[in-house]
Amino acid sequence: ENDSIETPSSAEFKFDGIKKDDVKETKAETKDESSAADEKGGEDETHDPYYPPIVSLPLVDVHTGEDGEVEVFKRRAKLYRYAWECDPPEWKERGTGDVRIMKKEDSQSARILMRREKTLKVCANHHITPWMDMKPNCGSQKGWV
Repeated sequence: ENDSIETPSSAEFKFDGIKKDDVKETKAETKDESSAADEKGGEDETHDPYYPPIVSLPLVDVHTGEDGEVEVFKRRAKLYRYAWECDPPEWKERGTGDVRIMKKEDSQSARILMRREKTLKVCANHHITPWMDMKPNCGSQKGWV
């Protein structure tokens, strides 16, 4: 007894009643039809599908509130909040993006600013004070509270 699996030759191959050679002929026929359509004035390959806008919008200067500040630190991070309202309480994701420490040029005050990645919405904005203390979160080497 031979345990090897026998495969049919390429001439006998069928898929739902279609021979492999029939598929090749169909592709060849399609190429002939498409080249004939190009010769008869089909779509030009250099056609530029540019359409002018219906309404033109003026450029708007957006204030970020970061004028007069210098970026001291920048790192990509995830922000979580502790949800007391859940039973049991749990950590929920607030956003992913760049967390930055911004220092004012004229004074010594600084703040932590974090914006979401694609929408650039502010998800954290806190002043840094001397009595603030950052500690690693228990059970996680990456998390700080």
